[in-house]
Amino acid sequence: MKPIPTVLAIGLALVALVAMVRWQPITATQAQSLALTSTASATQTATPSPITPTPTTTAVTSPTPSVDPDLLGLVIRDPWYDFGTAPGQPSAPNYAAQDRMGQMLAVLGVQWVRFEFQIEGTTEAEVIAQIARNDYFIREVAPRHNLKIVALLGTNLVRGRDLNDLVVGATYTDPLYGGGVNDYMKLWLDRARLIADRYKGDVDVYEVLNEHNRAFPDGRGISADIAARLHTKFYRFFRQVDRAAPGDQTWRDDVLIIGGGLHPAGSGQIGSSRYVSDREYVRQLYASDGFRSYRQTYGRFPIDGMGYHPYPEEIRISPQSELDLITTRLDRVREVLEEVGDPDLPFWVTELGYNIAFGRQTEQGQAAFLRESLETMAARDDVATFFWFKYEDFPPATGPNAQQWGVLRIPFTEANCPGGACYEPRGRPDLLRESFWVFREFAGRTSTPPEPPARLVIEGTDTRYLTGTTTITLTARVSRASATLPLTYRWEVNGQPVLTDVTTSTLTSTLVLTRTAPATLDIFVEVGNSGGVVIVEDRLVLQQLQSRVFLPLLRRP
Repeated sequence: MKPIPTVLAIGLALVALVAMVRWQPITATQAQSLALTSTASATQTATPSPITPTPTTTAVTSPTPSVDPDLLGLVIRDPWYDFGTAPGQPSAPNYAAQDRMGQMLAVLGVQWVRFEFQIEGTTEAEVIAQIARNDYFIREVAPRHNLKIVALLGTNLVRGRDLNDLVVGATYTDPLYGGGVNDYMKLWLDRARLIADRYKGDVDVYEVLNEHNRAFPDGRGISADIAARLHTKFYRFFRQVDRAAPGDQTWRDDVLIIGGGLHPAGSGQIGSSRYVSDREYVRQLYASDGFRSYRQTYGRFPIDGMGYHPYPEEIRISPQSELDLITTRLDRVREVLEEVGDPDLPFWVTELGYNIAFGRQTEQGQAAFLRESLETMAARDDVATFFWFKYEDFPPATGPNAQQWGVLRIPFTEANCPGGACYEPRGRPDLLRESFWVFREFAGRTSTPPEPPARLVIEGTDTRYLTGTTTITLTARVSRASATLPLTYRWEVNGQPVLTDVTTSTLTSTLVLTRTAPATLDIFVEVGNSGGVVIVEDRLVLQQLQSRVFLPLLRRP
């Protein structure tokens, strides 16, 4: 072996020295102040109100909506779940979260919203208080943004009970509701009527039950005869009995009552003796004693619209993009309606959506499916309104059963909160998905300011090593370049505001930290305009750089 040249030997020795340096964190015990600066273009301003979107001073003509605006509906977060979730307000609506949702719905161009009533408790006072959890959204938020409401009256009118309770226990003739009633049906009817009387014309449509032809977990559902009995009794009381109550009841004339959204997969398993297809279920509804007797008495069927949920993967295992499945199935159900003598009954597609977390589905696929769905529904003259499922994601957030259906994502932790998820307490999203912009496009809002930011990322939050006094630069960057400027930023470090209400005419904001001691910093940034906000949270770990040199250093030939 030839001897190593002196210069090369020195170089190798230096490499060896570097290799023997270990990077080790140490625990910080001393307090450390933050030195803060912002981008040069930033100016201090007051935060604009986020509640009601207002246009910029630039005049922009909004394009004609791609579809009839009355078609555009969205299944939203039930107001019940947000009650008491604002910090320090356990007995009040979460006004901030409800206002934020109303604001985002307005920016989207939503015309209709659908949510479910939830009731826990048994006493009259408890029931009234549970219903009243919806007051703020129904009476304040919805009118502010001209939203029309479909209220789902499902089994959660008695939380903890399920569809099977409609068929469990003895039936009897009730002095008020008549024959074929059991205790659960009587309780359901009492609460449904209480809701209707409380909100009157503030609710535009009531939907009776939900996917009751295919109940979880066995998929059997309840018989069409029982579903028709409940539906008819509620319809008769709403239209005739309570219509004759004291006071002005004319508001009832403008409120619709539609059938619960039927599941396209039908009841039970195909091929079994108990299987009932969605079309056969419709036949059985119309052949029921309830529907036939009501028509004989009043000259019409007791239903103002057919709720339907034409999820393609439930019709046949197939890619979501096969919209022909939806068209074909709606056509076949329409044939049944013609057969039973109700040919002009409109469809209310009260759910159709796309879970990004399912199989190989993607955010881009969700946006494409929403576009195709809107085009399909708009091409039909028998669909009254179409509701995309859903406004927000819900738990679980990850894993094989993740539920990522939303046009936006609100951060949440799975914990002991209503519904099993504790959402960001002010309802601020951290992501507006591509489907958000597709919906906005079909509503004719793409050129209507303000356009909110879609996502925010923080650059520079990787682990840093301190060498004496160290300067760290963090940059918050808005991902969607078309966001309406100016934007207002708010930075927090470890829960403390450090750079607040900074307005810039750029898509970035910068925070500079000067640090000498190790620490773990939780970084939070909010950015927005009068169209909405998005937030981001990240963590910056600062570690001390330590070196150890192992002697002696040996020079080998």
